[in-house]
Amino acid sequence: MAPEDALEYLSAGLSENEALLELGCGRGSLIRGLRRNGWNGYYCGVDISNQAINYARKFEDLRSSWVVSDFESFRHPSKWDAVAMIESIYYIRLGELPPVLRRIMGMLREHGVLLVRLHDPDKHAEYVRMIRQLYPKMTIVGNNLFCIAASSRSVDQSK
Repeated sequence: MAPEDALEYLSAGLSENEALLELGCGRGSLIRGLRRNGWNGYYCGVDISNQAINYARKFEDLRSSWVVSDFESFRHPSKWDAVAMIESIYYIRLGELPPVLRRIMGMLREHGVLLVRLHDPDKHAEYVRMIRQLYPKMTIVGNNLFCIAASSRSVDQSK
């Protein structure tokens, strides 16, 4: 099951005509929860596991697509209203995080948001520090959700 805090945040924040990209979608629990909550926008789920994507594709939904890819090499021509990384940011090596996050932020529409969920922010404090350093204007929702608006600029624009 998708975490309730992420479901609530996205259900409240996404309109019907907005698009969501999930990096690290696993078996598709987030989109299933969003559909149960009534959200009918466009969704694209990305995961490195072919097995997980094959399972996710069993969720027959005409407004969803699925891609087998790692985060570093994933490319898509669309811009997104939201990008969600639910329990998946730790699959990016800490040293690779700045360029990967910059690229992900570039996938957002002007009003878009990157939502990062960490199950245990204390355990992954180095990721929290890095995100705060790069995006000091990020907001924290509850204890586990980190929201970075597309309008936030990385303090490290030179690389």
